Amino acid sequence: MKHSEIQYNGCKSHNPNPQRRKVTRDNWQHGSEGFSHVTCVSADVWRKEDLLVTMLKLLDKISPTECPKLLHRVVDGLCGRSHPKHIEYAETWSLLEWGELISSLNYFFRIAVGRKCSDEEVQELLGDLEPVHAEAVLQCVHARQEEIRQALVDRTNRICSTQLDDFNWQLKLALSSDKLSSLNTPLLNLCLDLKENGIQRSVNIEMSKEELNTLITSLEAANKVVLQMK
Repeated sequence: MKHSEIQYNGCKSHNPNPQRRKVTRDNWQHGSEGFSHVTCVSADVWRKEDLLVTMLKLLDKISPTECPKLLHRVVDGLCGRSHPKHIEYAETWSLLEWGELISSLNYFFRIAVGRKCSDEEVQELLGDLEPVHAEAVLQCVHARQEEIRQALVDRTNRICSTQLDDFNWQLKLALSSDKLSSLNTPLLNLCLDLKENGIQRSVNIEMSKEELNTLITSLEAANKVVLQMK
């Protein structure tokens, strides 16, 4: 189909920056409330960490001798090896409790190692967990932090093997075609300069307004997930 087009050159952006998070009262730890380190995070993350403390209390149900074994097996699963099975701990936790505990432990290890938390910050994340269990968690972090860090790096690399170096866009207005006398349909031509394993390539995409809105929504959702992983 042949189109009569009016083109508007778009702005070419070098090294585009990701969406910045807004800083609100919920983003900051205030010294007057007993916190010393200022960290900018979303309110959703803080709510998740409050929930983490509650779920980690489930760890108190296991004996001090069995606790370190479970923790190291959870780290094994986080690093790509076999996970602990609920059937082995069915007498200690219900299936729902087990799911909450394992999810919380996985999230905790990612946060503690990914943020390079100090021992004091780790203790704060653990809340009022029994001292013997809290010490077991801390020792597990010390012993396995390099393995966990490498697992997080590998996971990030799998997600981000392709990087966006630059982009350019043009707006086209289709005025007429062979089939219709008038379309007046705006089309966006988006050119992405990508780099994958050191090799650069270009991808050209032509989208309608509806397709562009869908792309923007998907990118915003993906950005929210990435921010929560940090």
